[in-house]
Amino acid sequence: FHRFGAVTTWEDSFLTLAFRWQILVLCADSASGKSTYAESLFTNPFCLTVEESEHLDLKEFDRNEHDGIVLDNVNSWGQLLAWRAVLQARNAKFKGGTSSTNMYAWTKWLYGVPFVATIDLDAPDAYLVDDQSDWKSRWLLKNTVRVSLAAGEAFYDKAKLPKHKVD
Repeated sequence: FHRFGAVTTWEDSFLTLAFRWQILVLCADSASGKSTYAESLFTNPFCLTVEESEHLDLKEFDRNEHDGIVLDNVNSWGQLLAWRAVLQARNAKFKGGTSSTNMYAWTKWLYGVPFVATIDLDAPDAYLVDDQSDWKSRWLLKNTVRVSLAAGEAFYDKAKLPKHKVD
């Protein structure tokens, strides 16, 4: 994988006690290696494919087992904004669930747990992280570290991929 200064700085931020930490967001084309790169940042990540989900189902996350959370295939920046109470991971237990009756509720302490999200370049609400937009989200701009690659670029070195043909 390529090295990114913003990622190294984000990783280093967890070496110091803080009120809260930023979320790393990897934004690039499909098949650019976002998910694999995100997972490579941890020894044993908890990976959750998000897609159209309204709720984060983190009930299987175990901070004694997992060293970070990868929110894979987030479909919109608005999802991150809607989940900010969880993603801010303040020093308190968070209660979540996927039903209005809390029948499937869970409680987690997420303080200090690194979050990485992957999102495609064509997210419909990218204006939320465009500093020049009148509709930008100050929360997203302040609380995320964004590594965005241009269309066609990848997190890995394409020239180093094996070039084998399958018979």
